Amino acid sequence: NYPEALGPIRSARISDLSILGEYGRVGYLYSGAQSKMRPVIAEANLVNLSAERNPPSIYFNDLARRSPYSMMVKPNLLLEKAADVELAKKPGWQHGPRTKGAKKIISAEIDWPNARYEAYWSAIERKFLLKHNGRENMASSGVQLGSPMMVIQMVKISPSEYGDKFGGVTPKSEVIGSGHGYLLRNQRVVKARWNRASISEPTTWSLDDGSPAYFAPGQIWFFLTDTEPKFTYLPKPAKS
Repeated sequence: NYPEALGPIRSARISDLSILGEYGRVGYLYSGAQSKMRPVIAEANLVNLSAERNPPSIYFNDLARRSPYSMMVKPNLLLEKAADVELAKKPGWQHGPRTKGAKKIISAEIDWPNARYEAYWSAIERKFLLKHNGRENMASSGVQLGSPMMVIQMVKISPSEYGDKFGGVTPKSEVIGSGHGYLLRNQRVVKARWNRASISEPTTWSLDDGSPAYFAPGQIWFFLTDTEPKFTYLPKPAKS
């Protein structure tokens, strides 16, 4: 079951193509793209399901939201246009038990130049809940956003060749290659290594000894950043 409306839908970013490439010929939703980038999107192994190719009956601006966070999509109607979309390829990570030695945390702070997220563990909801720039990150339904498992993937972020008429430059996240990251699950964090050989290959995750870094089943949220996160660890109980 899909919600009646989903969003916000943002503009195309060059990093999107690299991120989605490992999942096969999937649908690509975006609000608009720079003219310079449109030929690159056309050559990618993706199905263009953007607002540039679909009517206002499918993509619409929510008047209760301010731009650029106002565009929404009606997923049930869009799926009728998705005949060319293939089933997503299996991701590179493996599911399994939590890594022994993972450390208990209270929260994790993830930073970018213009935004800050805090993920903190809720014992009541049994998941990490999110704050955005110091405020609780809420869905339109009134539920605070969060997930039982989150992944902070450390990547190189640099200016791309794509900019706008106002002088803004779109950053590019390098998700092909190798690096490290952090897996957050069950109130704990463990450092892991990621590796991806090419745009069509899956990203695998491993521990320092080469064994798999297991993911929890279910919903997983990823954060791509080049700034090391700040963890607040749960103090060890005092010895009696």
